[in-house]
Amino acid sequence: MDTHMVIAVNMYDELEKKGDRFDYVSLARMIGVPIIPTIGKTGFGIDSLLKKIIEVYEAKNR
Repeated sequence: MDTHMVIAVNMYDELEKKGDRFDYVSLARMIGVPIIPTIGKTGFGIDSLLKKIIEVYEAKNR
């Protein structure tokens, strides 16, 4: 499939608050899709998410 995407993991603070860990870097590498942790209520990760979306979009159009 020639699909380009970015995965946002929202409410990442709730995961950390429970003491859980999510190795999103390794998962992203395994599936070949960037994963960005975000926290919607504080805006954490939104800039990184938007930059990654632009990066993926521009790479698609080369």
